[in-house]
Amino acid sequence: LVTLENNPMFDVKKVVGWNPKFMSTLGFMLYFAIPGVYGADVFQRIAMAKNITQAKNSLIYAAGILLLIFLITVWVGILLLSEAPGLTRDQVVPYMIEHHTYVGLRGLLGVCVMALAMSTADSSLNASAVLFANDLIKPLTGKTSRLVANARLCSVIMGLFALLLALYSKDLLRLLLLSGSFYMPIFAVPMLMAVLGFRTSTRAVLISMAAGFMTVVVWSILFTNSGSIIPGMAANLIALLGSHYLLGEPGGWQQVAPDSPLGLERAARSKAWARRIKAIKRFKLYAYLQQNLPTQEGFYSLFGFYTIAATYTAFYTIGDTEVKAYHDIYQGVSHTVLFATTAFLTFPIWPPTVKSQRFITFFWPIGMGAILFFAGTLLVIMSHFHPVQVMVLLINLLIAV
Repeated sequence: LVTLENNPMFDVKKVVGWNPKFMSTLGFMLYFAIPGVYGADVFQRIAMAKNITQAKNSLIYAAGILLLIFLITVWVGILLLSEAPGLTRDQVVPYMIEHHTYVGLRGLLGVCVMALAMSTADSSLNASAVLFANDLIKPLTGKTSRLVANARLCSVIMGLFALLLALYSKDLLRLLLLSGSFYMPIFAVPMLMAVLGFRTSTRAVLISMAAGFMTVVVWSILFTNSGSIIPGMAANLIALLGSHYLLGEPGGWQQVAPDSPLGLERAARSKAWARRIKAIKRFKLYAYLQQNLPTQEGFYSLFGFYTIAATYTAFYTIGDTEVKAYHDIYQGVSHTVLFATTAFLTFPIWPPTVKSQRFITFFWPIGMGAILFFAGTLLVIMSHFHPVQVMVLLINLLIAV
């Protein structure tokens, strides 16, 4: 909290403004916000899907998992900044390995990083080589006898070129933007326009690609500190639409046929959203909570036994210093858990009139969330992530599921 409040990196007034760093960051954000197929390996996985629904679901699930990984990475960076604020960019990873790993974990971490890097490079090289052999060499030469040899040769050449580029560049972010500068402004715009239903000729597409490429080159020469991706994409779009209508090319915006795969997918998506909206309108909280209540009264007592044993066992891992520092939180957790567990333990002897009321319907999810999630997380933080506390919290999550 002290880092978030006092560090100028998290001050909106100092970060957001008309300065070169903010403009560069804004361009970088727009680069990731614009949809596009980032690499031949991603397009290859889309083409492998059996239908549009499978491709869409796989991308949605992957996006959710990737967002969670990004949030965890950002949180680790904030924690590291709070612990060692004076680290330079080259000292971050060595510091984490030296202070937060041990001998066996360091070797495992190195093996995992190498495996991930080799797997990603292998997928990209394989997809690029296949596209080179089938979509470039085959149409130009008309021969299909040496496709495997051409793919192997392409893999070797691209692998050597990528190795030299990686050894030459020492800034991963700059390398990423360099690769995006010669991909997004050239290929992304015609591809997105085709996805949205715009059809044109090969001549118009080649003109737009040339305009995007020339804009990237000129912009990089004139404005070395600014990103050229957004201007290049804007030039590509203007040249694509301008050449299409000025040259009178056939095509234009096409209507999706109702019986086409895309039309059927849109109709199914509309029906699915209608069902979701209808389900939300018909949702009854009380009836939903009643359906999730335990079917046997003895389960409440078993849950009470577990929570009182796990929570009060976890109290012994908190030292006297932490108890004094977090006295109010410690007392609040202990008293709240004591009340909730006593209520669950004695549930079988509750009066029938109390059991039949709405109290237990709402008390069950609230008590479970307060004990397993809220109290467990507070105890982990108070104990400075003691291994026993972390293990108890993981068991709590498993019990909740």
